[in-house]
Amino acid sequence: MIDHAGVADAEASDSGVPRALDAMTEESTAPFSDSSNESAAMTMCVAAAEVTGNVPMDPRVAPARRKHFRTKHRLLASRLFGCLVVLFMLSGENYWSEQAPVLHAGLYLFGCVIGGLGAFGRVWALAHIAGRKRAELVTDGPYSLCRNPIYVSSLLLATGFMLCAGSIILTILTSVSFYALYAFVLRKEECELEAVHGRAFLRYCEKAPSFWPRASAYQEAQSVTICSAAFRRGAWTVALYMPLIGLPPLICALHEVGALPILYTIY
Repeated sequence: MIDHAGVADAEASDSGVPRALDAMTEESTAPFSDSSNESAAMTMCVAAAEVTGNVPMDPRVAPARRKHFRTKHRLLASRLFGCLVVLFMLSGENYWSEQAPVLHAGLYLFGCVIGGLGAFGRVWALAHIAGRKRAELVTDGPYSLCRNPIYVSSLLLATGFMLCAGSIILTILTSVSFYALYAFVLRKEECELEAVHGRAFLRYCEKAPSFWPRASAYQEAQSVTICSAAFRRGAWTVALYMPLIGLPPLICALHEVGALPILYTIY
C-alpha cells in the first residue's frame, strides 16, 4: 500500500495541526470521485434521514476526519515516545561506553549509516509522492521496492538514533514499539486504498511487498513532478532529525563532567 499517512505525518509535523477543513474537503473526494458512486452515497444519506429524522454526515467527510484523527494521535504517540527515550537517556550511564568502548563506537558509526539511509529514503519517497498522493496510485521509484517506503525510512531513522545512543535494549524496544504502533495503521490503509483504487491496487500488491523492500521489483521513474510546498514540509522533518545524532555524545560528555546525574545503567 502507498503510505499516504506517512506523508501526512511529514506534513503535519511541520505545520502543527493540519488545515483540517481543506484536508477533509480534498481527501474526502477520492473514494467518491466517480459521479455514480457519489450519487449513491448521497441517496443513502437521504434515505437515512427519512428513516431517522436526522441529517447524517456526508460520507465523503467522515473517512477524512477519521484519517486526520489517526494521523494526529499517531504523531502525538511518536513524539511522546521520543521524549520519554531522551529523558531516560539523560539520567542513565551507557554500559558499553565504559566496558566496551570499541563496540560503543561501532554502534554509533552503524547508527549514523542506518540513520543516513533512512533520511535518504524518506526524502526520495517524498520526491515521488508529495503532491501526488491524492491524485494517483504511485508505483515507481521507491514505491516499486515496497508499498510503504516512508514507514520503512522512519523505522531506519528511529533505529539509527537508538544505535547512536549505544543502547541495544532501546534499539530493540524502539523496533517493537514501531511495529505495535503502525501494524494496525498499515492494515487499515490497505483496506482504504483497495476501496479507492480497486484492481489496480491489487495488481500493485502482487508486484511490491508491503514493508521489506525487494530490489528485483525496482522500476525507475523516467521523470517526476515535485510539488515543492509538500516536499519542503516533508524534507524539513528530515533536516530536524540530523542534529539529534549528536545528542548521545553530548549526554555522555555531560555525564562525565557531572552536569547530569547518573541514576542507572543503560545496556
